[in-house]
Amino acid sequence: MRISADELAKVNRDSIPLGHGGGYYGEIAVFHELHCLKFIRQAFHMDYYRHIYGEKKEETMGEHTDFTQEHTCVNWDSLMKWAEPRSIDIFQEGMLVHPTLGPAYLGGIREDRPHAEDVTSMSNL
Repeated sequence: MRISADELAKVNRDSIPLGHGGGYYGEIAVFHELHCLKFIRQAFHMDYYRHIYGEKKEETMGEHTDFTQEHTCVNWDSLMKWAEPRSIDIFQEGMLVHPTLGPAYLGGIREDRPHAEDVTSMSNL
């Protein structure tokens, strides 16, 4: 999701600047945690999912940013109403651009992650 520099400062974090309109990359922690749970499920069924990761398992499951968050109870409907207009498509070419390596998803596809086409934007949830 797209967040402002002021919002980023309020949570005392740094982030990746976004293309196509500015702001910074942010996400609701629960969506990242669900993504991680998917990896755990796939690890338990590696015989089935081996074709996805192949020899790139360590690269795919490699280093991560600090995503730790304190648990906060919220009204889910209000949270989604706030988040939906901020939704971005990280696979849109030029949305995520590494300062030295360049665009993250040329043509909207991350080739080392075949399941990327299964990812839906927040507005499709």
